Amino acid sequence: MAAQASGLPVELPAELPDLSGWEQSSGWAELADPAGSLEYRLYVDPDRNAIYGVTYYRVRVRDEEPDHVSGNAKLQWIIDGRVVRRFECEPVAAARVGGECEWREHRPASPAYDAELGVVLRIYSLHRELLRARDRGEVERPRGSE
Repeated sequence: MAAQASGLPVELPAELPDLSGWEQSSGWAELADPAGSLEYRLYVDPDRNAIYGVTYYRVRVRDEEPDHVSGNAKLQWIIDGRVVRRFECEPVAAARVGGECEWREHRPASPAYDAELGVVLRIYSLHRELLRARDRGEVERPRGSE
């Protein structure tokens, strides 16, 4: 399954449903703490309005990366409101898989799985702030927003 995002890997985990009919919103932001950038794409499941069924993102930190920020693309998939799967696209030898990374699923309740909840909530908060600021005419539409 493919996605269109400039700084995000093109291929999404094969386990995901077809996202072509899902509402999509995306954006990009500079971060102050830690200093870096965030690129994200949010997908709303047409069968579950107002729920971001898939959150696809990458946080890049300048200079030293904190232990919990890998710089890899990550994805959260909320299947039915209760089951949440989280993936990370880990770099691999291009010759082995013919691409830039390979999706690996984090085991529920593992430290890697649990660490992403705060990141995902921060993305939702930032997205909401960007949309409100845009509606007030304070900022341009977030880059890549649709």
